[in-house]
Amino acid sequence: MSEQVGPTSAKALVGKLAVISGGPRGIGRAVADRLVRAGARVVIAGRDQESLDAALGALNANGESARGVRADLATVAGVDALVAAA
Repeated sequence: MSEQVGPTSAKALVGKLAVISGGPRGIGRAVADRLVRAGARVVIAGRDQESLDAALGALNANGESARGVRADLATVAGVDALVAAA
């Protein structure tokens, strides 16, 4: 019988892309951290560059490559910026 691999297993999401709004703080940050550790390519969106930079520093501390985009997703321009970054 084969071993099941869940989404939180090490590198279970290699090759997958996760786009997370509100990624610099709170639940979004926790989800981004979990997905990065599972091997997903992660793009986080936030409205504040300083908090994005802090979150990306933590997410990429182990050589990962999460990316961030400063965007207000309540606007068409913000959504377009996030899609372009992903």
